Amino acid sequence: MLKAAFARKSIFPQDISYGPRLLGYGNASQTTLLRDCAGEHKPTPIGVHTLLLESGSQRMAILSLDVLGMDVDLVNELRRKARESFNVSNMLVAATHTHSSLPAVSTCAGGPVDIHFRNTILRSVNETLEQAELGLEEVVDIESAQNTTSDLNENRRKYEDRPVDRRVSILRVKTVSGKRILAVRYTCHPVCFGRDNLYASSDFVGYLETMLRQEGDLLFLNGCAGYVKPSNLKHQAEIDAGRIATGLVRAITSAKVKTTQNPSINSSETPVNLTFQPVEPKKPNWIKLATSGPAEINALRIGDVILVGLPGEPFTETGAKIEAACGLNVWVIGYTDGYFGYLIDQTAEDRANTGQADYEAGSAPQSIGYKIHASDASCFESAAIDAANKIL
Repeated sequence: MLKAAFARKSIFPQDISYGPRLLGYGNASQTTLLRDCAGEHKPTPIGVHTLLLESGSQRMAILSLDVLGMDVDLVNELRRKARESFNVSNMLVAATHTHSSLPAVSTCAGGPVDIHFRNTILRSVNETLEQAELGLEEVVDIESAQNTTSDLNENRRKYEDRPVDRRVSILRVKTVSGKRILAVRYTCHPVCFGRDNLYASSDFVGYLETMLRQEGDLLFLNGCAGYVKPSNLKHQAEIDAGRIATGLVRAITSAKVKTTQNPSINSSETPVNLTFQPVEPKKPNWIKLATSGPAEINALRIGDVILVGLPGEPFTETGAKIEAACGLNVWVIGYTDGYFGYLIDQTAEDRANTGQADYEAGSAPQSIGYKIHASDASCFESAAIDAANKIL
């Protein structure tokens, strides 16, 4: 028998009188302390959203945190605590990739993650798992669906003919008491609030959560959004975020669903250990970071849907290759289980080698301190395919 529960907690720290403010906008753009959306009744506070699943002695979880990305050591600590305290055997830890949150990943510009914010994340995740464990109840069925949008996201490199994933993938878990947990995958950078924003914000994801409240508790998962941004930005945060959320709600509520009775779960892990090319930081006072480290590709099956995570910013083509190789209902999730920057493909690397580097393969690595070559990124592709195939 499958059981499920959902819980949400704020990750806004009590003391924010420290460190860089907006990691997604180069750190230097914000000098005023960020404010908590929840404290001023704004619809986009930052938090952790947790889905806990149990089948017999097996437990697995999916976390979605409103941060740009997370250090691998932070992810490993979250997993260790979940395993030891709640018997969670596998946990997919995803970032929504909002650019208006405090840093949970180390960068050359911002330095290591601040201990106050790190501890807030650890404490809040623990509280959601504790709450979810107490609230576990039988799953009646699981519904899955997919729909498309037409005008919400676009390729920010308009001079390149690159595909844009406009699908909205939906997984609805229904419990015996009538509760509904709604996992939604969509591919887009959450950057509606911009660099002049004064709030720690989940961006359009928060608006989507508010609008879907009657449909269920939202667990948002970003796709392969490496070069994908919102289209037609008016640079008015509430208007832009509201428009995207409204379009997503329309796609979600009109999608034709497939129901899975007596659903089961499974999971797998595939380790990857890479050494990256060091890159000189953009500014001389920025720190240098380690250029190697272990990563882990996780795959979770829920009913007929397989979720596969990639630890960085993958391009749309990368997700398409993984899906094509598996030939299943696979969701490729970016920004999961660590953050290694842009997982550039051969096209981006070829442009860089001819002196035409785009941001993703050019100046972005100077903020992180290392660069992932296309050959390294392909290792993640292979590991993701392997992880998915293990749980067919």
